[in-house]
Amino acid sequence: MKKQNLIFLILLATAGLAACDKLSTATSNLVGTWDIYSVTQKIYTSGVLDTTEVQKDMGTIKFNSGGDGNYSITSDEETQSGTFDWFEQNDKVFINMINLSDSLMTENLAIGFDVITNSSSKQVWSATYSSYDDDESPTGAEIKVLVKSYMEMELHKQ
Repeated sequence: MKKQNLIFLILLATAGLAACDKLSTATSNLVGTWDIYSVTQKIYTSGVLDTTEVQKDMGTIKFNSGGDGNYSITSDEETQSGTFDWFEQNDKVFINMINLSDSLMTENLAIGFDVITNSSSKQVWSATYSSYDDDESPTGAEIKVLVKSYMEMELHKQ
């Protein structure tokens, strides 16, 4: 389940969101092709750090000046690709999934990443994502536990 969360978040990181006050993407530092240098994910279960995972050299993301793009990501020998829309506003990058080749999700989802570093050669973003997962209590009863994931992604321009 944790591997799916990491893949899910990475895929979310490669898509865009339509909104009011959309900023011009033509002059953005993001326009171009980027290597996914590293992705660090920390997973907290019921408020306690459960796992930390770092993956390197996972693939590429291409941001077009028209506010769309495409990606190809490989994790544990599985490659996933698709297209996305994107825009920047108030030190955030918003990404919305349009198409996933692996059908991981059936609905469009979007996420806003906080921009930590924004240069023409390097981008560092972070985001937090929460969900409820099924677990088992000590008595054997099925319960829901809050799982919070923090992800930090570093991109290097090709």
